[in-house]
Amino acid sequence: MTMRSRPMLLQQRVSGLWVCLLLLFHQSTLCHGLHGLQLQSNGKYGLILPLSIRHGVHRTRGRSLLRSGTLSVQGAVREGYFYAQLGLGTPPRNFSTIIDTGSTITYIPCANCQHCGRHMDSAFDPSKSSTVQLLSCQHDLCQCGSPGCSCVEQKCYYSRHYAEMSSSEGWLVLDKLQFPDKGSSLDFVFGCENKETGAIYAQSVDGVLGMGNNMNSFPRQVS
Repeated sequence: MTMRSRPMLLQQRVSGLWVCLLLLFHQSTLCHGLHGLQLQSNGKYGLILPLSIRHGVHRTRGRSLLRSGTLSVQGAVREGYFYAQLGLGTPPRNFSTIIDTGSTITYIPCANCQHCGRHMDSAFDPSKSSTVQLLSCQHDLCQCGSPGCSCVEQKCYYSRHYAEMSSSEGWLVLDKLQFPDKGSSLDFVFGCENKETGAIYAQSVDGVLGMGNNMNSFPRQVS
């Protein structure tokens, strides 16, 4: 089991974003966050996360940039985190997710979660999305990074445990992500939580936007 100190990583990320805010205050047009995360001013005293996509989750070689868009970034240093809204499922529903450069997957609460807290939005209900697919253990997209996926009820299962005793676990699903250019949606793998504990259970924001190094992290899936 791999553990890491969530408070320490959070403090580092907030510090990096605070530098970004200072740069924006001085009218800088581009700010480099931690681990390559880039935040930009949207000209209205806010922050945006610029995105680009070539081909989504099904990767091929040699294709040029096809689409681009931005996600509005909300939150503040005093709150301890920054978050963005993702439109998931068909029809799409918005979910708030903390931008986390240390997490390798994105996850939000599932409607049948055995132990999940009360968050900004009601949980994701797979039965109400016409495009959702629970990934099997043998599926090529059953990729969790570190620690790796396990197999529960013949389905791909992820688990994350943090040093301060908070945790998240659940099934990996493949569904549609509403890309923020108002064009067609794209395939996107994320965690449908079955259990939360600690700070993850208590937080107001729905889930986590995984920006780490894994084929199923957010930046890898849209690049």
